Amino acid sequence: MSLDSTAMDGPSLEKASDAIHVLLNQYQDQVVPGLAYLQDPEQRIVELAMATRSVSLVEAALTLAEDGFGRETMMLNRPLFELMLDAYWASIDTEHAREMFLSHARYTQHLQKQTFRRYPELGVDVHEEMLPPDEFERSRKLFGRYASRSWTGLSLSARVEIFEQKLDVRNRRELRFVFEILHDLSNAEIHPSSWSLSRALRVIPTDDGDRFLQIRSGPEPELASFALTHTWWIFVRLLNGMHFLTEVSTDSLQAAVDVGSELLELDSPDEGT
Repeated sequence: MSLDSTAMDGPSLEKASDAIHVLLNQYQDQVVPGLAYLQDPEQRIVELAMATRSVSLVEAALTLAEDGFGRETMMLNRPLFELMLDAYWASIDTEHAREMFLSHARYTQHLQKQTFRRYPELGVDVHEEMLPPDEFERSRKLFGRYASRSWTGLSLSARVEIFEQKLDVRNRRELRFVFEILHDLSNAEIHPSSWSLSRALRVIPTDDGDRFLQIRSGPEPELASFALTHTWWIFVRLLNGMHFLTEVSTDSLQAAVDVGSELLELDSPDEGT
């Protein structure tokens, strides 16, 4: 798939669906048995939780796309993409990731306690101590007033750059395409923007100079294969990380990836780029 206008056509939904089913089988056959023999799982608990949680998101995305709900598939790709980046970051800076994850958890619990105290009618008695002022201030700067920032303390673009460092030139180009095209398009579709809303409500001119309002609801199958290609690419990277986590050979994974190798084919980067 090149970066010209034909890129919007995407692969067939059937090809994308088949490729993801192969990856899910790979997960069940290779990764799941390896998880049972994982050494010191508590030391890798953050990346393990991130990676394995992604599987249910992939299965849900697959179900939605196969039923024609392309935009809703895009909604799941957004957290799935972040899970991939976070799992990788946690794997290369394990101790710091554990510290950040705990700090974020303590901060969100603090905010929840504040909320419960504002609404006593909920019947939740909060007796535990709140965060010390110095820890609260550090966490507020890291995660935002409402804990709306990533638990990593890093922006999305910063996490993309960290992940990018491990890739060769071709895979870097794929990552940038996924981030700058697929991920960006997903954001444009899932938010109630002029881009997405114009697909649901349109003023259509008629031959006699009049016009009528066209209202559309229901699934949008024309987005499904495009969205599922995004899902497939992310899941490949997550599975690769899970294989290393469980010390399972990636030889069989490559065969599974080859099934979907035509889903995302970009032109070779120009010399000097």
